[in-house]
Order: sequence, then structure tokens, then C-alpha cells
Amino acid sequence: MALPTIVINFGAAIAPSSAIHFPPFSSSSGNIYVICLNTGSNATEVRAQKATDPTSSFSEVDATNNPTVTGPPYIRGLCTTQVSDVLHIAWSVNDTSGGSIIYYSQFNMSSDTWVNLSGGSRAIAVKSGFSQTLGPKRELAIGVNSSGHIYIHGPGPAGMDMGSNYDRSYYYKSTDGGVTWSSGTLTDNSGTTSAQHYEAKACWCDANDRTYMFCGTSTTSWYSRALSSADSLQSWPSALGYTPTYQGYSYDDGGTERVRIGRDGGASELAWDSADTPSITANSTGTTFNSFNLVGDASTKTSYAFGLVSSDMYYRANVDDAGYDASNTDFLVDGATKNGPDANVVTRSGTTYLACVFYVSTDYATNYCLWYMEIDVSGGGGADYYNPGSFFAFFG
Repeated sequence: MALPTIVINFGAAIAPSSAIHFPPFSSSSGNIYVICLNTGSNATEVRAQKATDPTSSFSEVDATNNPTVTGPPYIRGLCTTQVSDVLHIAWSVNDTSGGSIIYYSQFNMSSDTWVNLSGGSRAIAVKSGFSQTLGPKRELAIGVNSSGHIYIHGPGPAGMDMGSNYDRSYYYKSTDGGVTWSSGTLTDNSGTTSAQHYEAKACWCDANDRTYMFCGTSTTSWYSRALSSADSLQSWPSALGYTPTYQGYSYDDGGTERVRIGRDGGASELAWDSADTPSITANSTGTTFNSFNLVGDASTKTSYAFGLVSSDMYYRANVDDAGYDASNTDFLVDGATKNGPDANVVTRSGTTYLACVFYVSTDYATNYCLWYMEIDVSGGGGADYYNPGSFFAFFG
């Protein structure tokens, strides 16, 4: 087969929620994995899909041990990060009547198994028994530092102001591989602006074990919250002025940690150096994306702005802050309307790829499919793999 390939057929004409993220990952053996759900809506299982050759096909692995819920409530949040051959996964069921739960799971790519974390459980409850006013809109993010401490940034117990409940954002920490978790620490500024809903976005740890998180209100006022290696939360900063994308990255530049995240719904990379009160600049990508993510390759100090322009996928690269290269604008996939693009930098057979997954909004109005696409960026540029007149040549 040729690219793109189907990762999973959701079996329904319903799209996943906006808080579900499916970036691909590569193992030390060069296999490609995507952590996803069993269906686009009312999902009850977290699944691991594997490809030894992603240009051919994906198949489910260790299905008998999938983390599951009975539902309702159903799975509404999913985010994954990688440390060596282990995938760390935060996922949640969300509702407005006290049934929300955040879970943690692990998948080992070297053994193709869901990890038995404690007493046969493949899903550990991080936080349970709370309500969410925003329900399925809530994001999750997960990061792991060099000591193996795991951080999840997400929702938690609501706060009350003048008799009304308002959603809060928290971080949760595990120091024993995800078996037990802290009760949660607020990352929002509920003490002075409690009559607002807060959402959580982003969570990753840099080379110095500093953790980066963002929280924001339903009025789109967003704030960066850095956590020191000693778990000291920075003082409340000024408003960011932008809405960040769901995940970012950082890289070491001669002893200075450069921090990068995308500006959601725009065409900018938000850039700053590690600091409690950073001076954040917006570097233009040169392309206005209507659906946008920023991914990075710390080893080459390269940011990839990736997303949709109308219904087509593009990327641009910014190597070591030299600026986004207009000549690096390439189609990844052209044709039908696409949604939900997630991307990652992966390596297989000695070649570096910008790999992405996306779902197509209709397959003859019967099924949503999650698709995989990759483009060779090992030479700094890219080559079109697939640019047909009609994407639907691959359906049926």
C-alpha cells in the first residue's frame, strides 16, 4: 500500500472530541505506535495501534489488556508522551455530575504490552469523583522528568463563587511510576479570579527538570505556569496574550533552555528562554493555519509548524531560530476535508520523518477513519508522498 494508511476505523460517523490527541511515536526498533480510542464518540477503550511498516498497515496489540471503562461517562480526554520505549498516557472520563475521573496508563513498546501498574491494573485513578462544567472540552497533558517523576496537568474539583461552580486546573504528581498520585495542586489563580472557568493545557519537562504548563479562562486569557525542579510554582504572571496549542517542547542551546509552543488559531510560534516571568515573542510561521500544532525535534533544534490551510495540510520548519523557511512549505495530504491533525518527529530505518495522524470528516457519511501520513525531513526539507486530485480514491 501507499501512504496515507488507516490507523483505525472508528466505525461511526462521529468525530472525536477536541481534547483527544493521537500523535504517533517511534520505538527503538523503528516501529510506529499510535495510542487512540476504540471509537470517535462514547469511547470505552484506550488502544495501541502498531505498524512495523506504516506505509502498509496498522494493527492493534495487546487488546485483551486495553484500559477500559464501562461508560457512561465516556472517555473525553487523551494525551500521551514518550520516555525511551515507554508511552505514558493520561486519559479521562468527564461529566458534570460528579463522575469525572483522570486515569494514568503505561504502554511498553519493547514488549508490546500494557503495563501492569498495580495488582493487575492497567489504569490507575489519578483523581476521581469531581464535576466539570465544561465537560468534554477539557484538555489533559502529561510530562516526565529525568528522575521519572510524572506530572499530569488537567481538571479537578470545581471551585465555588457566589453559589456557582467554576472549573479549576491542577497538576498531579507521581514519584513511583504512576502507582500513587498527589491530591492535586492548583495551577490557576482562583484566589483572585475565581468566578471564571479555567482549563489546562500543556505539560512537559525540560533538560533541567523544569515543568511547563499553561492554564486559561473561558475568556481566552492564558497564563504560563512554570514549575521548578523542586516543585515550586512560579508567581502568577501577566496574561500571555495568546491561546497556546495543546503541547510544546524545549531544547538546550549551549546551556540556555529555549521554550517553544504554538499560538492556537494563528500563525505564530511563541518563543522564550527558561524563566519564571518570561518575555514571550511571537515568531511568524509565514502561514495562517486554521488548525495548527507545533512539534519539535530537540536534537536538531527544529520547530515544525504543522496544520491545515483550508482542507490541505502544510508544514514549515524553523531550524535553530533561523526563521521559518518559506521553501519548506509542502503538502502532506491534499484533497478531502480533514480534521484533528496531530504530529510528531519519528525515526525509523535511520530516516527522520514528520509523522502525522488526522481523521477525515466523512467516508461516504458512514465512518470516521484515523489516518497516518509521514514526510521525510532528514535533509531539512520535504518531499511530497501523496498529492492526488481526490482523497476518496483510498476509500471503499
